[in-house]
Amino acid sequence: MENKILLNQRQQSYYLCLPAARDRQIFHSVFAYDALLRYCSNHPDFTLQAYCLFQDEVHLLIHTHQQPDLLMDKIMLSHSQWHQQNINQPGYLFDDQATSRVLVQPRYLPEIVRAVHQLPVQRRLCATPALYAYSSYGDYLDIATPGAQLDKELISTMICAVKTQRLRRLEDFMAQPAKYSAAQLKTGNHAYYYALADAPFITQLLSQYPQEPRANQTDWIAQWDKTLVFLSELLHTDEFTCLRGGRNSHLADTHYLLAWLFHQLQGGPIEIAATALETDVQSLLLNINAIHLHHPARFLRYIEQSWTTQNQQYAA
Repeated sequence: MENKILLNQRQQSYYLCLPAARDRQIFHSVFAYDALLRYCSNHPDFTLQAYCLFQDEVHLLIHTHQQPDLLMDKIMLSHSQWHQQNINQPGYLFDDQATSRVLVQPRYLPEIVRAVHQLPVQRRLCATPALYAYSSYGDYLDIATPGAQLDKELISTMICAVKTQRLRRLEDFMAQPAKYSAAQLKTGNHAYYYALADAPFITQLLSQYPQEPRANQTDWIAQWDKTLVFLSELLHTDEFTCLRGGRNSHLADTHYLLAWLFHQLQGGPIEIAATALETDVQSLLLNINAIHLHHPARFLRYIEQSWTTQNQQYAA
């Protein structure tokens, strides 16, 4: 995928594509589909506008109420946890590096909904979108029991403002060929940003980014160094191995434990951790949020309590 910049804006619509990890299936039963839709329907940070679910990919169109930088991580993490608890199979279900998040300008929303519903047809799984059970097509046309709580009124009204004619117009609109393929959905139409939007719309959004005061970077860098020394001593390893998470170490992902301790427990800027570990912010956030999938809760509590105890001793 070409290298573009992610936009992180609240109160906007985003198309999400969450692919499965290699040789993994996202859904092993109808209950798994229901669990993911139930989570997306009741999430306080976004509302669901459209969806299409496959064994190897999840396609969602959402409207965010908060900044969406961690939404994909939360969705993938929640479903992986449900899978582990109910199927009793360990491991992460999704491919973190291949996910997509594309900002969608409101005027493009009907086209995105049609493209999402046409995905099963493009994959030759069915002849028409109505024949595929795990999409929001039936919800939009009121021909199926609602599988999720959708915010479909805005998009339905954009397609047809006359309520008495809406279902017929929706059916005609959804039956037309989609203008965007799955590959185009994942990158958008903008040259520099992951967005399906016009240039003036992007310019207006960028002007709305809040200018929040930044914490003293020097103090946080010193705090990072302090955290590094503490964790390397606690885990009985050298600082270089702790930073790089060497394979020969008894803990191969010590660098993620270090970032988790610095960012999650101390509130340190994730940018400082990413720079020190020579990785990108999104990948690091995903690994931090998944840290408890790879370590027992008792072990993480031990690190947290040891850190708290050490700070109390210094304060005394």
